[in-house]
Amino acid sequence: MTSQVHAAIAANVARAETFALQDGATHSEIAQAMIRRLTAESGVPPRYDMGALYVFEPAEGLWEARHLDQLAADIGAEFTGLKLCRKHSDYRQIAQLIATCASDEDFFVSAEPGIAAAGRFYRIGPGGLLSDEPLTAEHRQRTAMPQAPAFGEPAPLFERLLDHAFGIGDVGDAQRELLQMALGAALCGSLWRYRTVIVLFGPSAAGKSTVLEILKAFFPRDRVGAINPQSWGNEYFAAALAPLALNLVGELDPTTPIQGGVFKAVTGGDPIGARHPTHRPFSFVCQAAHVFNCNRLPPAAYSRQVAGILSALSADRVLELDRAWERGDWPR
Repeated sequence: MTSQVHAAIAANVARAETFALQDGATHSEIAQAMIRRLTAESGVPPRYDMGALYVFEPAEGLWEARHLDQLAADIGAEFTGLKLCRKHSDYRQIAQLIATCASDEDFFVSAEPGIAAAGRFYRIGPGGLLSDEPLTAEHRQRTAMPQAPAFGEPAPLFERLLDHAFGIGDVGDAQRELLQMALGAALCGSLWRYRTVIVLFGPSAAGKSTVLEILKAFFPRDRVGAINPQSWGNEYFAAALAPLALNLVGELDPTTPIQGGVFKAVTGGDPIGARHPTHRPFSFVCQAAHVFNCNRLPPAAYSRQVAGILSALSADRVLELDRAWERGDWPR
């Protein structure tokens, strides 16, 4: 029997269990029935992480988010008529119970870096060798590239863009290599592990926006955001970072300071607190790749994390700032 037939049978069994609930079924029993149904349809249990319930979609090979409002609507469509599942408040309480039962806050943090594309998962294996394998639930991927990568193919237009942005020579080559490594880490979903953001600093017409547009094209629209770091201290804006794979800010405000503590937490792999409007608070580790454009650097609280990153115009400049910090003569 094909996998599609198996999936159809499993789905029918799950629905039979659902409708076998007694009219007086408790919220807990309804929540467990919904979890069984989702598990039967996808083949693996759902996970609550990053402020949403993630359900594996076998056809795509990806984990897709169902926010609690959407989950409450699904519960209402499936169970309306039961004695304790007739009002919107019932649906929301059951959705919250499902989130509690399926909670796994380290589920995506522990995912292996790599690229999902065309049903395959590409990664660097032992010895630095590139490998690929069928994409499965175990890879814990939430994003897939629009097409399979063509390793080794020339990219003359992109190379010309980098020549224009950085120039020819040792300094330009070093910055070009650094940018390409950072963009590669962003595509693999691992830039956040290096506690690094990308800041494209320079005059207008230098190619900064073009680089952003190229990078954005690799990601689904719903996984790209534009949450300015000057807003990260707000719990609602922080919550908006949770589902993102890529956070692009076209222009940093040069007059508004960046809060050093919040910036360090978001970009440093620390758990941060957040909340969607009318929902309960949650904590998560931000895994989005952050890429900022600016013509002038914004003022920043003088922490090594913020100042070192926002002043990272070249490797020499980073080293200079680090040594100044160690000597205690950071410019005030």
